[in-house]
Amino acid sequence: MTTADYAGASLRGLQYRLERESEWRPFTREEVRRVPSDQGGVYAIWLPPYDCLYVGMSEDRIGARLMDHLRSEANPGLRSDLALNSTDVRFSAAYPLALEDIRVLEAALIRDWSPRHNRAFNA
Repeated sequence: MTTADYAGASLRGLQYRLERESEWRPFTREEVRRVPSDQGGVYAIWLPPYDCLYVGMSEDRIGARLMDHLRSEANPGLRSDLALNSTDVRFSAAYPLALEDIRVLEAALIRDWSPRHNRAFNA
């Protein structure tokens, strides 16, 4: 997805894109390497069918942040789910986004989807 893809798109439209199964990619190193490491955006990690495990964001390194999750460097609950379901896990990402849009979109997705591994952060 490019900047042109998002020209004029509302945050609601981005939310819709992130949750569409046709936008999900296998959560593998090869697929994550296709995501820019030098742009900001929002991502969701999914366990089909439609179980959002985690919503995250990066202000400037979305690809690197996704790679952190693949290396299991954070969030013990998510790490456990990823290990148990490694062949089924998918992700979706929206980038590049303006910093304010990143923050607003991440908060909206966490509120609307209640991902199981973001709940500790919602208290």
